[in-house]
Amino acid sequence: MRFKSHLQSPRNASAARQAPGKRLLRKARSAVPASLDINMSSFEQKFEQAVKDGVFSGAILMAKDKSGKLDYAKSFGTRSMGENAKPLDLNTPLFLASMTKLLTSIACMQLIERGLISLDTDVSSFIPDLAAQPILHGFDDNDKPILSDRKKPILFVHLLTHSAGTAYDKMVPVLEKYRDQQGQPEDRATMTTKCVYPLLFEPGTYWSYGTGIDWAGKVLEKLTSQTLQAYMDDNIFAPLGVDRIKFTPFLTEEMKKEKATIGLRIGEEGNLINLPDTKNIDYGDVE
Repeated sequence: MRFKSHLQSPRNASAARQAPGKRLLRKARSAVPASLDINMSSFEQKFEQAVKDGVFSGAILMAKDKSGKLDYAKSFGTRSMGENAKPLDLNTPLFLASMTKLLTSIACMQLIERGLISLDTDVSSFIPDLAAQPILHGFDDNDKPILSDRKKPILFVHLLTHSAGTAYDKMVPVLEKYRDQQGQPEDRATMTTKCVYPLLFEPGTYWSYGTGIDWAGKVLEKLTSQTLQAYMDDNIFAPLGVDRIKFTPFLTEEMKKEKATIGLRIGEEGNLINLPDTKNIDYGDVE
């Protein structure tokens, strides 16, 4: 397939995720005995040392089992890099990023249970901006994009399983090049503005990690006439007694003030710095 060379292979993807502290964390993980009645000091010392060494600014470890015999929680380090950084504690709001994909998937499966949609529903009418996108095969000798019309339908299941043809432009060179040619969206653009660009392959024919579940969230909003935040509040968070999981536009003032800063590794040495802002990874209307 022509698009295949544009996608990150599993081997390369694994290598790309390697971090300076990976071996240390693996050792820390293996240091935990099987028994629940244990002394955690040696395990915790490894995380404390990792903070001192700059592997990360802070971490929160939590473990709990259904019986209640295991109930462990501890914070390490600070909320950001820097001498005056505030300590990280168990109540510090943290950036969930793509972990919201799980929550969105749960919400979408609830819609299926309630008969509002099925996995095999063609979602083109709900998300016409995505449905109108062609497939990008690369660039010709004159650096013009090679595009073709999509022939297969985009099903709800494709959005939920990363098989709709969507991808994150920053992770795929040909998409990043296409976006550079077209011009980047404004900071904190809406989800539809930021994520409207060509597919990489026909829906249901391949797999690529990307924006599919983001688009599934837009389908949910159309079906329920609610924001994704409001739907999750009513159908997931409230039943669980949770009130401190918010998409960025819905953060309380307290959460904005207290939230931890995202770390960013730069240079060949992978030095850790504070990410100045999240404008390039937020959506103005969703995250």
